Amino acid sequence: MKLQLRYFFLLLLFVESSCISYKHVPYFQDMSQRSDILDDITNYKTIIIQNNDILSITVTSLNPEASAPFSPPVTNQQTNTAYNPLSSGYLVDQKGNVQLPYIGDVKVAGLTTSEAKDLIRSKLDDFLKEPVVRVYINNFKIGVFGGVNSPGIFQVNNERITLAEALIMAGDLKLTAPRNNILLVREIDGKRKFVRFDLNSKNTFNSPYFYLRNNDLIYIEPGTTIEKRENFFSNIGIVTSLISIISVILIFTRK
Repeated sequence: MKLQLRYFFLLLLFVESSCISYKHVPYFQDMSQRSDILDDITNYKTIIIQNNDILSITVTSLNPEASAPFSPPVTNQQTNTAYNPLSSGYLVDQKGNVQLPYIGDVKVAGLTTSEAKDLIRSKLDDFLKEPVVRVYINNFKIGVFGGVNSPGIFQVNNERITLAEALIMAGDLKLTAPRNNILLVREIDGKRKFVRFDLNSKNTFNSPYFYLRNNDLIYIEPGTTIEKRENFFSNIGIVTSLISIISVILIFTRK
């Protein structure tokens, strides 16, 4: 009987050590499961243009020939060269300016794209008839690396992306990666800021850093017991075989 109990506790210890950390895997564990929740979004701020951003600026007017200098260059889609945003955008220089046809330097750093659009349009009124201006950030990208399934640099096609969306783009966290120590690295006005997130908590949604900015880096710490837990989830048949073996041993020990 003592031998049987010994085998039983060995099996129990093996299973427990393989899945003991599952309780840390689900996100936002402190969120109520019994009712709908309605939160005001107060932490979103419109993206601000910064030095070294590359802006896509297009201008049209009632006189197509006059607005032609603003048309972006035509790229050769048959080439295998990597995409270069400089080939179809305007670089914001270290003084915060972009240089445009007709009007020269325009100070856009510190403005939203909507504000930059209105400023450029007002300056073009003397040169074009009813100009229509479109402005967006052409090189908006984020990086996600560490304990995710598909790390990489991701181009963002609009001006609004959240931490959660970035992790989805990177294939989500690995099961073994801790959820309570996500690191965001952001450059602001020549300084580097480090921010921590706990994805087990609903408070992540209310963080002023939940909405990402251009060139943000997100690092996920790898798990510390990778082989043990990943082998359990990917090779569940081993556990089944072990149970069968112990069952046979128990049968023979009874005889």
